[in-house]
Amino acid sequence: MRNFFLALLLCWTVSSFSNPFSYRIVFFGIDDAMTLSQLKKSCSLLSQTSSPPQNIQGLRYLLREDHSSYVKVLHSRGYYDATVTFQIEEGPQTVTAFILIDPGIQYYLGSFSILDQDCNKSLQIPLEKLNIQLNAPAIAGNLLNAKNYLLKELAQEGYPLAKMAQEKYLAEIEEKKIYATLCVNTGPLCRFGTTTINGLGNVKSRFIARKIAYKEGDVFSLEAIDKTRKQLINTDLFSSVLIDHANTLDDWDLLPMNIHFTEAKHQTFSAGISYATVDGFGINLGWIHRNMRGMGERLSFNANFSQKKNVGIASYAIPDFGPYGKEYILQGEALREDIYPYLAFSYLLNSRMDQMRKKTLFSYGVQGEYTTIHESANNGKFWVASLPIFIRHSTTNNLLNPTQGYQIVYRITPNKSFSSSPGLFLQQTLLGQWYIPTAKVPFLVLATRVQLGSVAGTHYRNIPMTKLFLGGSDDDLRGYKYRSVSPKDSRGKPLGGRSAIYVSFEPRFRLSRSFGLVPFTDWGNIRKKMYPTWKGKWHKSVGLGFRYFSFFGPIRLDVACPLNRGSHDHKYKIYVSLGQTF
Repeated sequence: MRNFFLALLLCWTVSSFSNPFSYRIVFFGIDDAMTLSQLKKSCSLLSQTSSPPQNIQGLRYLLREDHSSYVKVLHSRGYYDATVTFQIEEGPQTVTAFILIDPGIQYYLGSFSILDQDCNKSLQIPLEKLNIQLNAPAIAGNLLNAKNYLLKELAQEGYPLAKMAQEKYLAEIEEKKIYATLCVNTGPLCRFGTTTINGLGNVKSRFIARKIAYKEGDVFSLEAIDKTRKQLINTDLFSSVLIDHANTLDDWDLLPMNIHFTEAKHQTFSAGISYATVDGFGINLGWIHRNMRGMGERLSFNANFSQKKNVGIASYAIPDFGPYGKEYILQGEALREDIYPYLAFSYLLNSRMDQMRKKTLFSYGVQGEYTTIHESANNGKFWVASLPIFIRHSTTNNLLNPTQGYQIVYRITPNKSFSSSPGLFLQQTLLGQWYIPTAKVPFLVLATRVQLGSVAGTHYRNIPMTKLFLGGSDDDLRGYKYRSVSPKDSRGKPLGGRSAIYVSFEPRFRLSRSFGLVPFTDWGNIRKKMYPTWKGKWHKSVGLGFRYFSFFGPIRLDVACPLNRGSHDHKYKIYVSLGQTF
């Protein structure tokens, strides 16, 4: 008998676990997709995965508990006359809980008034700046956000101490409209006072003073504060910058300011390895000190070693040089390049000024260079003095993965050669890059690059081959032997071109959040003539690229095939790097 009861208990236990209480939730009566989504989020029965109700009584209890949440959601969406009821139907396997919504008529915003602290005088602030639209649904979130926008707008106009005095919201049941009134104590018109600096370690306060975009006595401006914060963060000297102000004016009726800093590490050593089909394995070493003399001056050394190219660069940069916020850079470079057209040793010393204005970078300077060239069509020793000028204007939205905007780059460099036959020559390149998204969320971006180049002036023999155009890299004609596309001499040795046109087109497909596909084509025309022309032989290549979109940028793998392959060209080349091709 005892065994019989144990078996019966075991069967009941198994039956209880194999047939748990099953229910489903159905919302009925609401067609507003956004409101329905919020109702579901507030439904505890849809989120009770760890402790769901075990019976109908528990289901009814949770339905009653959620009632107030549903009403709040409906009111927040402008359904102030809404009613919520429940109905439970028992099925053979599953219990269905119907949540019946009678939303009524959605209330609209009839007026939105902004008055002074006494609720008498109107303040002339456009509703568009508060993201408020009359005769639109009276969404509670929009009305709450409008308060924050209002205080921000007043701060931008010089009233950062503004506070809400009163808020009135009147619901007209017959008209089905909401009438909102905000009464604001604007406080006094504020001007910047003294700035207290907190948290500095190795950076001098004189350097901070140069980056502050406002002066004592200027009318308070959020734009000036935001500009100051960006300029300080862009120095790479700080991991955080917080700017705030006092809650009252000082004895001189000025608003004291505070800047709180957390300094980052100022010295960094880097090392890495690389591989490219162009020049094989490589080693990269670098060291930088970002805060020499406590004034944000940067001293850096970089070295790259590979089978085809070895380069060492030493650079010293002084920010905020002169009265217009320019950056002075002194740079020395030693380069050995062993490629198909030549073997070259170059030593350069460059002194230049860089100036950034909004979206335009302007750079100019003076450069001296000594180059010896071997194993080429034009060997020799070349002393060259140059005046390089560089202008770049960019509206692109991302450095490594641009999806909209354009970039224009112009370089012009007058050169004086002091070789055995001295002469003057002028280098120019004009580069344009365009990125056209085909939708708001860019599944497809049409990317185009066009570059024109010219080297005019003295005879070929007086110009180092390193200054001429040689196509065949991941910047122009992908797929061809590295820097080999050029007019040839009688022995078939590349001479280098005095003019060039490069055209690249890439439709960039983003197939998912992580992967993309990029078919591409490159065209190039390199000629002996001094100025670019569409006539002559065009070299072409096609290929297919793959993209993996990591958190730090897209990783690129391109396979390119030359269509006008010469005897020294392979059937294809592979390029791997970080970021899009252009």
